[in-house]
Amino acid sequence: MLRYHSPFVMNSSNNYPPYITQIDGIYLLNIPQFLIFEYPLPPTSSQSFNAYKKFGNFNIFRTFLQNALVNIDTTSASIMASFAWRTAREDFKTFFKNYANSVKREVNARKNVFRFKPYDCTKSSRKQAKSRRNKNSDDVGLNQEQFTGWVFGEELKTFQFIN
Repeated sequence: MLRYHSPFVMNSSNNYPPYITQIDGIYLLNIPQFLIFEYPLPPTSSQSFNAYKKFGNFNIFRTFLQNALVNIDTTSASIMASFAWRTAREDFKTFFKNYANSVKREVNARKNVFRFKPYDCTKSSRKQAKSRRNKNSDDVGLNQEQFTGWVFGEELKTFQFIN
């Protein structure tokens, strides 16, 4: 049995599902089960989302519920959010899915997130690289001789072989 310590009572008789309203372009969160009415949702371009690590629909909903209820611990807020989410209609969940996706797009656009294409290393490219090394092996030796001559030039001039 779930033990729940909160001033709010969760029972099936008070099962009014959460819903979203919109007034003057501002979305308002309503969760009648917990006496939350007209909690304003920030616009998706809000700077407050920069600190978020995950942009899931339920995660954002749980955060708003916890912000709407003052002085409540995270565990209780999660239990309440889970209960409200289970009773929510599909259009409510779809709204938060779209809201979370647009928040993610906005934050990624501000952070200039780039995705790098992994390096394609195939057998044919390795063979080509190996053949290029073999062709240029003489050039490498010549360059090495020139470098050695440049570094040890004076010593090489006075060098004598001893039999």
